[in-house]
This record gives sequence, structure tokens and C-alpha cells, in this order.
Amino acid sequence: MTFTINFVNTEHNVAIEQIIKSMVLKTFTDNDSIDSVIVNLHAQNHIQVPWKCNVYLTETNQKLITAESQAANYLTAFSQALMRLKRQWDKQQNSLRA
Repeated sequence: MTFTINFVNTEHNVAIEQIIKSMVLKTFTDNDSIDSVIVNLHAQNHIQVPWKCNVYLTETNQKLITAESQAANYLTAFSQALMRLKRQWDKQQNSLRA
């Protein structure tokens, strides 16, 4: 699995990158069917929700799953988007097994 994180309108931060990578790996333990995960973390000019996160997961069969979230801090935005992505991925995996 390849992993990419892009910081948009904010400085690159290695500590944040490591936290996000760790959370992705813990969430998707069965990553044999995952080709890549891309996380875009945006700092936006919005007082109530200054952070936006988009997460893209590409499976080995080239199916793309996406999730998005906005929040008051980067960790909340990312974790909400990750939970949404995991739910979608679980639904898709369950439908393949049925």
C-alpha cells in the first residue's frame, strides 16, 4: 500500500504526517486489497471549520472510495473522514462477500 499526505495552504508537518499514517494503518489492518491511500489536509479561510480533509482509497481492482470532512482542528477533520471512508470500505467488502 502506498501512502501520500498533501498539506494544502499549510506547512508540511512530519509529526502530523506520522499520526495520520499510523491511524490509517490501524484502521485498515487488512490492507492487501488496498493499492493506495491519499490524504489531502486543507487549511481554509473559514472561522468555524478551518480544516478540511479529503481521503481517497484506491483498491487493487482500481475502485476508488472517497470521504470528506470539515472540523475545527486537523485531527478531528481527518478522523471523521477516515471513519466515513472505513464505513464505505466495510460496506463494499461485505457486499463482495454476499
